[in-house]
Amino acid sequence: MSSVKYKIIFDHHSDKKSAVRYNESAEGADDGKQVIGSLYLKKWAIAQLQKGGKYPEKIKVTIKIEDITPEEEKKKEEDDDSD
Repeated sequence: MSSVKYKIIFDHHSDKKSAVRYNESAEGADDGKQVIGSLYLKKWAIAQLQKGGKYPEKIKVTIKIEDITPEEEKKKEEDDDSD
């Protein structure tokens, strides 16, 4: 199984009705290339990060992208079912 991991910085862009929009920052990009672009996070998911009613101006997100085979996917589902 191969994988790649990114740590990405996002800047606050705007608040929507039920989500907060963040744009990928150039400062966190490898060779100036974006990995995600815009990221919308549901407000309930980041509510605990609010300070004074405002969402963070910058956030860091770590993402791991894995190439998995159907057999690995099935095993993971079986492992998840045993919890």
